Amino acid sequence: ATQRVQKMGYIWLILTAMLFGLITFISGLLLARLYLRQYISSKYKVRAQGGVEALEKVDINGTAQWVHIRGSHVGNPILLFLHGGPFASNIGWYDSIQKSWENYFTVVQWDQRQSGKSYKFDNSISQGLCHQQFVSDAEQLVEYLCNRFSCPKVFIMGTSYGTRIGMHLAKRRPELFYAYVGIGQGVNLLDDFRAEYELMLDYVVQNQHKDIETHLRSIAPYPDPRDVAASVREHAFYLQEQESKFGKCFPYPVTELAANINLSKWISPHYTLWDNIKRQFVKPISTNHLFSVEHAQSDLPSEVGNEFSTPIFFFSGKDDFHIPYSQSDAWFREISAPHKEHIIFDSSGHAPYLSEPAEFLFALKSRVLPFALPNCEASRLGVGSDG
Repeated sequence: ATQRVQKMGYIWLILTAMLFGLITFISGLLLARLYLRQYISSKYKVRAQGGVEALEKVDINGTAQWVHIRGSHVGNPILLFLHGGPFASNIGWYDSIQKSWENYFTVVQWDQRQSGKSYKFDNSISQGLCHQQFVSDAEQLVEYLCNRFSCPKVFIMGTSYGTRIGMHLAKRRPELFYAYVGIGQGVNLLDDFRAEYELMLDYVVQNQHKDIETHLRSIAPYPDPRDVAASVREHAFYLQEQESKFGKCFPYPVTELAANINLSKWISPHYTLWDNIKRQFVKPISTNHLFSVEHAQSDLPSEVGNEFSTPIFFFSGKDDFHIPYSQSDAWFREISAPHKEHIIFDSSGHAPYLSEPAEFLFALKSRVLPFALPNCEASRLGVGSDG
């Protein structure tokens, strides 16, 4: 009996020590997170007199959604960024990326419906997702921003899936925009991804990456026309991961990028612990969901046509395999607009704002920004002062 008591005592001692160690470990993580949040807040704080910095929850079509607004002068033109993915939200990890943009624009990051901070445990919201809902949300947000800042127009810039929202919006409400900028501009999803597959296959054959070649041939045809949504869901990550290893999509592997984004959001001052916990429960929508089916059938030229009443800019990475420059350029040549430019970044893939940040800023400042100059102070914005 004495031995049993001693044995139970040892067990309780071990369990108590383990519990104490776990509590100490969690407390350490929370303390580190607290200090990192304070450091990031200080590092990226908008300090300019007359600047603006706000994290706001906005009611958009009956659903609370979050926007992060930052700029060095409240009078600078607004640049609304439409994130891609779909559902790949930007709040919480874009502070360093957009910092230089904030000298010339009031940058608005928006976590779209059921993305990032805007995610809700509400099946009715998820079930009701469709492309036109995102377009309607974006339209209402632009109207809110125009009222909030008493401005007649904004710039709109989308990347990847965000370009589909942006082009629909530019077509629907041209009076609201100084110009539209599409980064990695989508055209026709099936054709875009077929071209991606062929480019990647040709590249690995020429460079004798036998293991990747074998895998690519095993998934042909890609996307599978019998079920495009399921085919993309199953294989898109692999393609982007391999492309990024060669600088043909992102400037570093997708797994590394995802880890950086995840860590950034855990320590971001813009994300609460509850926001981060909610993110862990987000599940991809099913391939037979209306949104997935719509997305797989995306064909912008047939959806919005070629005639636009707002200036159009395409920003493309020359080495982008994910949405090849050739696809975007073929449509660009058909587009009619008051002004249009296709700006090519020679050392970039799908994300020139990551690969060539200085060149990206120069293009925004020198080519896009002047379309707001009649409504802004050119001297304050610095346009023309240094080329």
